[in-house]
Amino acid sequence: MALPSINDAFYPTPDETLAIALTNVRYAYDLNGVEVNVTDGSELFERFKVLADLVSIAINNNRIALSDVSPLDASGDALTELAGMYGVYARPASSAAGVVLCGVAGTGTVTVPVNFVGTSPTGIQVKTVSAFTISDGGGVTVQAVSGGDNTDLEEDGIITWDSAAIGSLDQVATVGQGGITGGADADTEDEVRRRLLQRLRDPSIGGNAAFVASTAEGASAAVERGFVYMGARGASSYDLAITRDTGDRVLSAAVVNTVASIVVGEMPGSANLNATSVLAELVDVVIDVTLPLPVNAGGAGGGWHDAAPWPSDADAADTYAEITVVDTAANTVTVNSTALDIPLVGQRIGIWDYNEEEMHEFTINTVAGPPGAYVIKLDGAMGFAEVGMFVSAGAINLTQYADEFLAAMKALGPGEKTSNIDKLPRALRYPGSDLEYPQDITSIQLNSVMREHPEILNMEYAADPGPAIAAEAALHALFTDIGSPTVATIETDPPNVLVVKHLSFRRKT
Repeated sequence: MALPSINDAFYPTPDETLAIALTNVRYAYDLNGVEVNVTDGSELFERFKVLADLVSIAINNNRIALSDVSPLDASGDALTELAGMYGVYARPASSAAGVVLCGVAGTGTVTVPVNFVGTSPTGIQVKTVSAFTISDGGGVTVQAVSGGDNTDLEEDGIITWDSAAIGSLDQVATVGQGGITGGADADTEDEVRRRLLQRLRDPSIGGNAAFVASTAEGASAAVERGFVYMGARGASSYDLAITRDTGDRVLSAAVVNTVASIVVGEMPGSANLNATSVLAELVDVVIDVTLPLPVNAGGAGGGWHDAAPWPSDADAADTYAEITVVDTAANTVTVNSTALDIPLVGQRIGIWDYNEEEMHEFTINTVAGPPGAYVIKLDGAMGFAEVGMFVSAGAINLTQYADEFLAAMKALGPGEKTSNIDKLPRALRYPGSDLEYPQDITSIQLNSVMREHPEILNMEYAADPGPAIAAEAALHALFTDIGSPTVATIETDPPNVLVVKHLSFRRKT
């Protein structure tokens, strides 16, 4: 977009304008050997002051006008009008959608009508999107009555139907697999600006990949980004994968179907669309960190909590201070660390809760057991703890490290749909991962944390490759080096996106 501009534009204040004018007058008179009075109260001063005040109004109006037509600076109504010129509009809040599983008495079926309303224990109301005839255990698709990111409901949550008019239908239903998701707040100015800049950077024309992606994003505020794979299933085909920016990045089938219908409606004669969300490919990430020791241990402070932080990279190969036993009654965890720098009473540690996406911090109250099976009693509630989680060494900014690394992981995009050289490079993901939404775990994620924290001297992924956690090998692998999502098994499958599950930060010795 070409904007009106003046190279090195200078927008002087009224006082600056007056000073410039009087300096020029004094200089012109001086060239002719005449000394002129331009002090405050002189005739020339008063004349040029009036002129400076008038000119400054025009100067500032010019600055405001340029701001209003700049996608970087426009705000309020100006941004709305500018974005609308390019077909970008603020999306209203979207309602979460998903499936609830119903109980039906006996062996028969019941028909649940459209707009049949149920309520969660938190007060979120949902309604059926159409009529469903189901038997016991059957599912019905529902959508939240209101919009917003607070309308999501977790898998296995409870919905109580507001009406008991269907006699054979159990009054209580259960939220199905994947939960009720897709709730999102209305677009902020920053989101409108991002989508406008994206449209300007890569115009959507005539059904190209950019057109498909932008149409998908415009369909619902639940959609973070649309990724397009042209020709992955052969000529005239196009695949679309949509993501959300929370949780496992997966959007419900209800949201996918809504987006797909809108995209197809905007692509007449091109109905060969395969629309999906993404598939979360879970990884565990262990990061070795170099931080200053506390001042009382001879360090600069601002880094580790303890003089001898635990755990560290001094553990045996393939050992990452993993929790192997959880005893919530005794408030203890058993950890397989074998390092010489052992856990000590009074040390600070952290445990990442992947369900709540939160790093919990604790102080060690007692330590028992031998190396490889330390039984550690913690000072706080640890009901979230599970076998397979890792322990982090206590740092002053540990929770921030975790939050910022998680944010960097959520900036990843999905991988590819095919590795067939006869279909590539046309079938490569759009936008390409080298331009936007990288698909790999690299130093980019570490650098995003280090940029925010000058106390971090170094960060690196745990260098020794380890196996997947035995009990969960089918679910996720231990990431210890640069990693990429695996290519989809078949082209119609959702593409994989890397999602962090277990996360920990160790001391680099």
